[in-house]
Amino acid sequence: MSKENFLSRRTAWQNRIAEEVANGVAERVRDGTLAPGTPLPGPRELAGTHATGDRVAERAIDLLLDMGLAERDADGKLIVAPTLPRPDRFEIPADTEATRADVVALLELRLGIEAEAAAMAAQRHTPEQLAAIRDAAAGFEKVPEGEAPARADFEFHRAVAEASGNSYVLDLVDYLGPLMIPRMRPALAAAGALTKADLDLARQEHRAIVDAIAARDADAARAAMHAHLDRVAGRLRGETG
Repeated sequence: MSKENFLSRRTAWQNRIAEEVANGVAERVRDGTLAPGTPLPGPRELAGTHATGDRVAERAIDLLLDMGLAERDADGKLIVAPTLPRPDRFEIPADTEATRADVVALLELRLGIEAEAAAMAAQRHTPEQLAAIRDAAAGFEKVPEGEAPARADFEFHRAVAEASGNSYVLDLVDYLGPLMIPRMRPALAAAGALTKADLDLARQEHRAIVDAIAARDADAARAAMHAHLDRVAGRLRGETG
């Protein structure tokens, strides 16, 4: 191996380690373990903590500065940036345990988007898309009592989103669905067992959505979807009636 190739591979290896170190610190900043304005470990401390060299630690600090997560104070000391940059993309972590409040917040997000999706579906659906919505609603109807209906429910909402003709709506439902299904279980358990009456009401609400879409009544479809999701969110908030 030539000296040039060795140095290139060594630099690439150092950069990878520096990224790992920077990402570890960045995670502690984002989760609040390292609060804005507080001191950050310097190169020597980082090198010691991560069993790496000073050059790697200095590169990690450069990366944190580039991310906008770190800056130097008036004395030149490294601190967590007092104002953290906003994330450059919308993301809901999939590997954290959601509280009931988290699930309600996601339902409220879905509420506005999916109510409009139902209205668009009423205006734009093709015969094939309407058949897919009916099939998904029938699948939800057939879920045996005692089984979790979340997957069948997601398939219904996805079919409505696809019939909206808006690919961004469908992408968002596809993104939220796999996150919502496991998160709904502990939230629903905390709110109390899902009863047969709850399921029957959800089925009635699905039928109202299907009927409005089939009739190409955008206002009724919007209202039916809004009522459906708002009731579920209300149940998780502990509302009655």
